[in-house]
Amino acid sequence: QYNGGFIPVGYTVGKNKHYQIDELTAPFIKEAFLMYVNGRHVKNIVEYLNDNGIRTSQKKPMTKTSVSTILQNRRYIGEYKYRDVVVPDGIPSIISKELFALAQQRLEQNRYAPSSSRSEVKYILTGKLICGDCGSIMAGESGTGRTGQ
Repeated sequence: QYNGGFIPVGYTVGKNKHYQIDELTAPFIKEAFLMYVNGRHVKNIVEYLNDNGIRTSQKKPMTKTSVSTILQNRRYIGEYKYRDVVVPDGIPSIISKELFALAQQRLEQNRYAPSSSRSEVKYILTGKLICGDCGSIMAGESGTGRTGQ
């Protein structure tokens, strides 16, 4: 049952105060997850949602932060949480648990190597090498000299 607060994009609250899937916005949420899992950047997803008129629960345009929040929201797999109580399948799910798990896996991968998917050159140790002095993640670097090599 809805207990107040912001209603996630893709849901509405019915007359009986229960979450219901919003037939207009839910397909866009599912498409956003599919786009992210298939390698699209959050920036592209923000543009896609804004171009289709999808707004946040506060009726504002989507941002990278709002899309990142959507990608981490467990309500989309039907998990309802109120304080310390978690109810699996407590609300209707918009996406499958498998799709959500794939999105979380990519989010976790990007958390430790955020720029690895953007670089033209793939470094196999990106995100795996850590500086022994400061603990920062080491990144590969390449360049071209006067000879063109």
